[in-house]
Amino acid sequence: SDDTRTYAWAHSALRRACLARYLASNDERTALHLDLANYFSGKLSGRPGACEPGDLHAQPLAWVRGEGPGAKRTFNLRRLNGVPHHLLKAGQVSTLITECLFDFQFLLHKVWGLSVVSVEEDLKAALTLERKVGDLNLLHEAIQLSKKVLLQDPCQLASQLVGRLQQIVTEDKPVAPDDPRKYPHLLRLLNECQRSSMPFLVSSFTCLLPPGGLMYSTLTGHTDQITAVTCFQKGLQAITASRDGTLKIWDLISGKALHTVHGVGKDIDSITLCLQNTLAAVTEDNALQVWDIHAGKQIFTVTGSLDPPIVRSALDGQHLLAFYDGSHFVKIFDVSNCCRLLHQVDITPENDPIHKDRTILVSEYSLRDQVLFAYRSGKEGMVLSSKEGKVVAKLPARDAAASVQGVAVTKDYFLLVCRYPCSRLRQVLHVELFGVTSRAYVRTVSGCCDHRLSFLSVNHSGSHLLALSSSRQTNTSTILSWNLETEDHKHLAEFSSATIGGSCLDLRFCLAICKGENFLRVWNLASRINDQSLAISTSNMKSAEGIVDITPMKNNSSYVVCRSLNSEVISIWNIRKSKYKGQAVQLERGLVDGTNIALVRDTKLYILSDKGMATHSETPRPIFQTLLIYDLVKKKYTTKLTDLHIIPCLKHEYRILASEQLLGLSEYRDHLVLWNLKTGFIKERVRPNYKDQFCPLNGLPSHSNCDCYNEHLTTRKRGGNSGGLAEFMTPWEKRTETKTARRRRLDKEMEREITTLKQFCKEKSNPIDQYLLSGNDKVVICSYFAHHLAVFNLETETHTHTLEDRASMLFLHCAALTEGGDHLVLPNYNDEDKVSYVTLWDLCTGKVRKRLKNEPNVCCTAITDSADRIVLGIAETNRLKVWDPFRKGHKTIPGYKNLNFGTNNSVHLTDGGSKAIILAGDVSVWDLDGGNVLSIFTPDGTIATMTLAAQSNLILLSMSNHHVLITLSLTPKNKVQLTSGGDVFGEVSSSSSSEDESKPLDRPQPSGN
Repeated sequence: SDDTRTYAWAHSALRRACLARYLASNDERTALHLDLANYFSGKLSGRPGACEPGDLHAQPLAWVRGEGPGAKRTFNLRRLNGVPHHLLKAGQVSTLITECLFDFQFLLHKVWGLSVVSVEEDLKAALTLERKVGDLNLLHEAIQLSKKVLLQDPCQLASQLVGRLQQIVTEDKPVAPDDPRKYPHLLRLLNECQRSSMPFLVSSFTCLLPPGGLMYSTLTGHTDQITAVTCFQKGLQAITASRDGTLKIWDLISGKALHTVHGVGKDIDSITLCLQNTLAAVTEDNALQVWDIHAGKQIFTVTGSLDPPIVRSALDGQHLLAFYDGSHFVKIFDVSNCCRLLHQVDITPENDPIHKDRTILVSEYSLRDQVLFAYRSGKEGMVLSSKEGKVVAKLPARDAAASVQGVAVTKDYFLLVCRYPCSRLRQVLHVELFGVTSRAYVRTVSGCCDHRLSFLSVNHSGSHLLALSSSRQTNTSTILSWNLETEDHKHLAEFSSATIGGSCLDLRFCLAICKGENFLRVWNLASRINDQSLAISTSNMKSAEGIVDITPMKNNSSYVVCRSLNSEVISIWNIRKSKYKGQAVQLERGLVDGTNIALVRDTKLYILSDKGMATHSETPRPIFQTLLIYDLVKKKYTTKLTDLHIIPCLKHEYRILASEQLLGLSEYRDHLVLWNLKTGFIKERVRPNYKDQFCPLNGLPSHSNCDCYNEHLTTRKRGGNSGGLAEFMTPWEKRTETKTARRRRLDKEMEREITTLKQFCKEKSNPIDQYLLSGNDKVVICSYFAHHLAVFNLETETHTHTLEDRASMLFLHCAALTEGGDHLVLPNYNDEDKVSYVTLWDLCTGKVRKRLKNEPNVCCTAITDSADRIVLGIAETNRLKVWDPFRKGHKTIPGYKNLNFGTNNSVHLTDGGSKAIILAGDVSVWDLDGGNVLSIFTPDGTIATMTLAAQSNLILLSMSNHHVLITLSLTPKNKVQLTSGGDVFGEVSSSSSSEDESKPLDRPQPSGN
């Protein structure tokens, strides 16, 4: 690529001869590797004659053609591969660390041009030679945690590194002024990330899983998603099923696949081993199949059942049990005798099960011929004997309010894992132990778990109960352990992705499969099972509550008010000062409980409380009787209004207006209500006035039916477009149609039109489905699950326009309103033409301004303040549409690989409509003029909500399982500039550098309270 000739050995004998003549000693080999490393780095060698200055060529990391995000890059693979290799061979580990592994540009180009796997190999090789550098281990773990993301999008390297390592570097402060830092290389690496010439979304705080936890290894070999896994009862082996149609047997010590069975189904739900691991019973849909593993043949099958079976083995794999939860019976087969049916046992419970699908929980392994099972969310466990073919014991939970979540068996105990939903600590799991001989209750071991259990497993010795708890809402999973002897409870590891199954018979090999992954994750729990720092007590545990509501202050753009999941915690954040990254400047607890509604505007918190019943009306209705106004700056209540009549609504249907009014809905949701927050009483009821334009008797316009008919007939005579039955008549039928037939046809059309008008008139009485409020609090537009929308002006408190479309139902779920409330864009479907439209309405005139045809699957929209640009998120095709309605132009921008538009997505426009920020699982920034994606940020968990800070393009987001407000900024050009309104909440800073939210990490930290 740079006109340098490369020689390859053409014959092994020639290679050996050259090595013997020129590289006989270690010193010669080391010197040659160093010369090659210096050559690729563009440096002169210290050895005479190694390389002349004139022979040195520029060795860039990549050759770039073009400018901007669309530039084409040809990566210098010889330098990316050669420099680390030759530095390792030359023993120059320190040079490798400073010039390669902690050089951001080198890392980025290697991840981008080759793969993150190549970087992992370099880090492993460096760790084997230099273990004293703590930066290496942290970087290696951070790369491992980011591996899944970087394999799909290498350009997220800076976002991932800063998101995982920033807090570690921030807390790495020298004890004395002259003391060195603990992680100097990480500090330099993160500063290079933030100064990179490429745009990256950099988070303000560690919002991704940081290094330092228990890492996992992977077993790869399947070409499609793994759907089931189980361990061998004897020997350190496991078997997996995949959608590639194979079963694989793995040696867990070497990590290699020993044997593969082909031709198995692609939707295997579970695997159970029988007859000393020679047979595998698999379930696919509602069928049960038994395969000979070594012969690779199916020897038995059971089909035709109405329910998917849950299969377990007993009596050392000689008996196979198939539980059918919908039919409430168990089939027991003798696998050692040609899978002969031994028993069919009725296990119908005394009370109907709560769940209708996946009702039965069965222990992973058995105790001789005894298998423990229970109905999910039931109150007892049952012991089934495969020999006797009946339930031999019932194990009731200790509390009548128990809800069984899992069952397991050891050589000494039957285990019931219960949760008490009515308890204050609903996240506590109670592991109740029953003796295997007496079947009597022995004791309880407690632990905590906020989410569902993916699997339960007991190790060979029976000393530990292990579980995987996963949450699809947060997209994270946790490995839990209970020591059944010492009763210790630990959270051993946390990782992103929701698990769908797993197994663990040996603490050295904890296996888990995650949704959509074609590899197996393996943890060595033995290294941390006795770490007492991980122990968690149920008496002092705290559940992590994420932020669900973010409200930027309009009068002071430096502050944001956030509300937790249950509204018990109100937090104020300073997004201008870097000193307060990850730390709220003020927390308010106990102001709001679950029955109250808290609304925020600037520095005031409005609390609707004292819910009661209105007795003065004919039908008693719930109302809020008290309004409390809390000043967040003064930290005290300033106003208390009682004996009020505030109608309850959903929280998002209340709005605090700039004129100190509360906007909500009426009792029947048919009009808007404005409350005066100074007095607490209703100021005005804003009703639609379109009902006055129609006759209440027949729903027709004020002129008579006869006049309407004559007008309709005149239109037909003039040859106007009838839109009726005449559209389906042939020319011959029109010419030969008699006057009587024409009269009957027109009567039918008139009757149909009257029916339609009556239906539209009836829709005018529908309740409000949803409303949108303009950014200046002056215009409200309401939808009614009908063919019309109503526009209200809150300044004049009047109904100004009715937007109607007789062929389309009009909804606001995917609509967008301009800041001034003068334009509305919404997608709609025309039922007559069977065509999807995107319509731009002029709310000042109440008429359609522009319309874009054939745009289906629009899931989110955004519009600029001047309505000159509209952006649409298109589901299924996962693309972005940019429409400039006043310039008669539109274009489509294809999405990136993992973009997944759907419900709960949002689009925000910045920089006058030239850029778009999209939340669709990931957070992405798009250059709409250039037609490309600038940067993407992929979190480990699920983003609960996202918005933009006032007067800036700073992205504010919160995670479902994280209590810290996260800010994302695009580097290096889009620096955050927020107008300062002073330190409202008493923050003190002695340095102006704290005002710069994007300052490098190596600047001195400001002092202050």
